[in-house]
Formats: sequence, structure tokens, C-alpha cells
Amino acid sequence: MAFSVPKQLHFLPPLLLPLVAYIASTAFYWGVKTGSILTLYVIYGLYISALFIALGYKKLNSYLLIIVISAVSLGFVRNYQTISYYRSFPFSITEKTATIRGALANYSHNPTSRFSHCHTIAVHIIQNANQQTKSSHSIQLYTQKKLTAVVGDTIELKDMCLKRPKDDEFYRYLMKEGIAATGFKQEQHVTLLSRNSISPTRWLFNAKQTLFRTFKAAVNKQTFAFFSAIFLGEKTALKQDKSLENPFKQWGIVHYLARSGLHLVIIISLCSFLMQWIPVGFVYKQFLLASLVTLYALLSWTSISFMRALLIFFMYTLCLLSRRPHHLMQLLLLCCFLFLLINPLYVLFLDFQLSFGLTFALAWLNLYRTVLPAKQ
Repeated sequence: MAFSVPKQLHFLPPLLLPLVAYIASTAFYWGVKTGSILTLYVIYGLYISALFIALGYKKLNSYLLIIVISAVSLGFVRNYQTISYYRSFPFSITEKTATIRGALANYSHNPTSRFSHCHTIAVHIIQNANQQTKSSHSIQLYTQKKLTAVVGDTIELKDMCLKRPKDDEFYRYLMKEGIAATGFKQEQHVTLLSRNSISPTRWLFNAKQTLFRTFKAAVNKQTFAFFSAIFLGEKTALKQDKSLENPFKQWGIVHYLARSGLHLVIIISLCSFLMQWIPVGFVYKQFLLASLVTLYALLSWTSISFMRALLIFFMYTLCLLSRRPHHLMQLLLLCCFLFLLINPLYVLFLDFQLSFGLTFALAWLNLYRTVLPAKQ
């Protein structure tokens, strides 16, 4: 009996095939590396899906095979490059004591933690008594007292001890977050090497902190906790008061407190509605809207779901301005591919899987409900 392909598969976006192959190669890479039987089963399912998708196209030729092989090869290369980069961090120098020079890139404070001050440092030079090496990695230093430096300063930290994490799961999480190593100290002495009079990083950090403190002083404690979590993406105030979060957990709707693409869509829709009353052309309105959304993103704390929605919005705006056809499914697949090209380890974590998986399911249902009946 001849194999019959459902007509719906003929309308699948072409980018879906290389994306599935790319994800399968990532799963295979880490499945073999960790010896996970479950991951290997997932790989087989992904490859079967890729083959089934390929069969769904009207013209099955050698180009599809080339695309699949290229996507698989690219997945292996990017995984190898990513893990090689983070494992090149010189733990052999920092496992005892070392001096680290770098720039203070970010700072956050969590009062509920024992080591409440988190400093992100872009490392430039690492040295000990016998060796010195240059580095482009980022590390996080947790202390009980804040460092006497501001964001954007070039500093020197002495007697630093950084060891490679023994827990592979935690190490993969650090690599996913762009961090090569973490250190914990009660107090750390800092030597200020230089401070630029003009620092975009420091200006942006100070602007976010000023906005945060202004809203905190303007409203009551509970309102600010919800506002900062939903609209600013900063959950510290919400986590300090468990009584605010517990009712949402009981009803199973705690995910509403996490800022996602829905909140960005609401803000974009509100701005679009207000700009209807501005007497300027369509192109100028789109540039103004993109500028406002960019400013909002810079002055808030980001997440994967938020960045997904932000990137899709920019691609959608570009399609409008260039008058090119577009569809949510195509933009979503391209966005997912770009995320995984930057860091393929995203696919191993639940926040990425749920963010893109649920959005893909909604986009597919919309495609099945609207586009396919019209084609048939």
C-alpha cells in the first residue's frame, strides 16, 4: 500500500525541518555525553519527525537531505564550540588563589539569600604566582557585603578561589546563563584600576535602579511587588513576601506573575492605540513604537519568553516596513533558530522548552484553523 501524506504537511514552514534536525543533534550530543537513555529516545523521535516532515513536502529531493545534514552538522559544531569556550576557563589557575582583573558588568541584591550581593564581572586577566592568562569569560561573585565599586569600573580582585562545579547540571545551567564560574566570599577587597567618566553600562544600570526605587516609593508594598514582577521582570520584592505568591500557587496560576510575551504584547497594543492620535506617517509610527519598546526592554529585567516576544516584534516590524509577507509560525521558528545558534544549551532547559513549545502549539492551532481551510 502506498504511503499517503496528509495534505496539512504540505503547508508546514520550510524552516521547521532544519530546526528539528538542529535540535536533534543537540539532544544527541548531550545524550551521548551524559549517557541519558531518555534523551536518546527523544533524539529518535525528533529524527523520525524530521523525516516525516520531509515526506510531507510535495517535492522530496536531494536538497532536503542536504539541509538536514547541514543542520545536524551545524548543531554539533555549535555545541562543541559552546562547551569548549566555557571549559577553557583557567580553573587550574583559580582553584587555589588568584588575582582577577576585569570590569564590573552587573550587580543585583537578594536580601533573602545568605550571600545576598551578586556581582557579575567580565574578566580580562587572571594570574597567580606562576602564570598569567587573558580571558573573555564572565564570572559571578556572591558576597555578604557589597563591593566598593560601581558598574562599569575596571577592578582587581585578589585572593580569589574559583573551582569548577562538581554538579554537571549546575555547570550546564551556568553555561546557559553565560557564566563560566562562581565564587562565594563573606567580604572581598577591591582595588579600583580605572573608572570612565562616560559609561553606557553604568548609565543604563543607574537608570534601571532609579526607576525601580521611584516606583517602590510611589506605591504600597504589595502593589509594588506585583508591579515589579509583572511589568519590570524583577521578582525580588515578590519573593520576600510569600503570602503574596502562595494564593497563586494554590490556584495553579503562579505563571501569571512571571513576565512573558503576553505582557509585552499588551504594552505594544496600548502604545499602538495611543499613537493612532499622533498625526505622523505609518513609517514614523513604527520607528517610534520600536524605540519605545527598545527603551522599555533596556530599563527592565529580561527573560527568555520576553526576549522571544521582543525579537518576534522586531522581525514583524521589519516585515511591515519592507512590505514582505510574514506569518507567526515562520517568525517563531526563525526566532527559535537564532536563540539556539547563540547558545544551543537553551534547548536543555524547561523555561526555553515551555516558552517556545507552547507558543509553537498556539501558532500551529491558528495555522490549522485559518490557513489550512482556505488552502483546501
